[in-house]
Amino acid sequence: MKRPQGLLSFALIAFLSYSCAEQEGRTELDVRGPPMAEVVPERVEMHGHVRLDEYAWLSQRDNPEVMAYLEAEN
Repeated sequence: MKRPQGLLSFALIAFLSYSCAEQEGRTELDVRGPPMAEVVPERVEMHGHVRLDEYAWLSQRDNPEVMAYLEAEN
């Protein structure tokens, strides 16, 4: 009987993820995925051109939300 390739791959990934979580002190499988940065459009006008920068807020180093996002991403 031939096993489906996808199921075997999924089982291997789940096992490795759980093993890594145990080594880092976590007891449950972390399946949240990477953090997603909030989209906050900011209108930027420079040299007669207008554009929207959706992630301009990430350049605010003193903002605690930026630091929290960067720590979660790392």
